[in-house]
Amino acid sequence: MKQCFLLLIGFSLGASYAFSQAKPKQVAKSQPRTEMAQPVTPAPEPPQAASAPSDPSKPVVAIYYFTTTRNYSYDYAIGVGNAVEAGFVRSTRFTIVERNRFGMLKDEERFKEANTSDLIGKASKLGAKTIVTGHLVGVSTGNILSVLDKQPTGRQYTEISLSFKVIDVASGEIKISEIINGRGEGTTSTETLQNAYVAIDKIIRAYIGNYLPQRFKFANVVATNTRKKVEYLESFKIWGGSDNGLKVGDAVEIYILSYLINPETGKQVEERKLIAHATISEINSGSTATCIILDTRDASKYNPAILNTVTTQQGKITIEYKGNWYEKPKSFWDKI
Repeated sequence: MKQCFLLLIGFSLGASYAFSQAKPKQVAKSQPRTEMAQPVTPAPEPPQAASAPSDPSKPVVAIYYFTTTRNYSYDYAIGVGNAVEAGFVRSTRFTIVERNRFGMLKDEERFKEANTSDLIGKASKLGAKTIVTGHLVGVSTGNILSVLDKQPTGRQYTEISLSFKVIDVASGEIKISEIINGRGEGTTSTETLQNAYVAIDKIIRAYIGNYLPQRFKFANVVATNTRKKVEYLESFKIWGGSDNGLKVGDAVEIYILSYLINPETGKQVEERKLIAHATISEINSGSTATCIILDTRDASKYNPAILNTVTTQQGKITIEYKGNWYEKPKSFWDKI
């Protein structure tokens, strides 16, 4: 009898222990089920009014989803759109409206150009003043052949053609509408594609630069040279660097600014006098870069005036970003 009683007590204690150990296991198993019940991709929230930009002086730009024709993979549109958006963000001069504020694209919308009238209303609610759109119209790839014997050189190219638009939200007017081509070269298809994206980013920023100029102040003369006993400007620094999205090879133009008052409207009119073209040769810091003057072919007549201007009228000088339109001409041997 005593033995049965002890067995009964032992059984009861064992059951209690097992039950206490089982409880945590039940909780642990129920947690993943709760998480899995959540949607993998949350439903897009309807567009809401954009909050006031941190810097009211910065233009508010909406870069809409880039699209493509059904002939090409949508991945190309994603790649170009990301490259362009990164360029705008890197320049630090815009307040960018995130694309997902417009909601998610439907599958059929990925393969047709964006409806301009629909975008204007949405962009206005989001606080954007300018909309940038892009639609891929062509992609070509291939091997680069030697000029002499038309044999592969071991290098490849990718060229992307893009229909690009800049739209003013207030007026609904299409300010810029262009077909642009970005070409990238390299030893692998990945490298060529990346370089094509970079080329398109720079070209688009150049167009935006004409519409919303990106300007920098003249810093100082770096070097001068002498030709035919005449001293001319060779290189100079500007107050603009990597923090502004500038890169080696980017082109800039030097202007003298002056202002007039229109007697009919009473508004101030800005006049620009182009005095030189230059290219960025070195990024010195986040806020400084060195530029080389390009117009040195006739130094005795033209370039000395540039040197005189930058030393005597520094307060009137401005430098504008112009993308990467300048490229050093390839020699015969570079093409082979």
